[in-house]
Amino acid sequence: MSYTVNPLDYAAKHLPEGYEIHVNIERGAGEVEIFDPYGEIVELDYEDDEQFFDTIIRAVGVAQADAESTEVTNDNE
Repeated sequence: MSYTVNPLDYAAKHLPEGYEIHVNIERGAGEVEIFDPYGEIVELDYEDDEQFFDTIIRAVGVAQADAESTEVTNDNE
């Protein structure tokens, strides 16, 4: 896939306030983890044959959805 934007720049611009994405790389493997503002891991399912940069961009969407669902939950308390 050809990118018109650097996925790391995209994540830095679009990640919800307080969320973090950690990219862990070692020889032969890598993983992407999402943390919410409280330091809890947000579930990110891996998809077969997904490119690493695609996972980073998808992780931003997962974080955004988590932030929205948390916001709705907090508003109802």
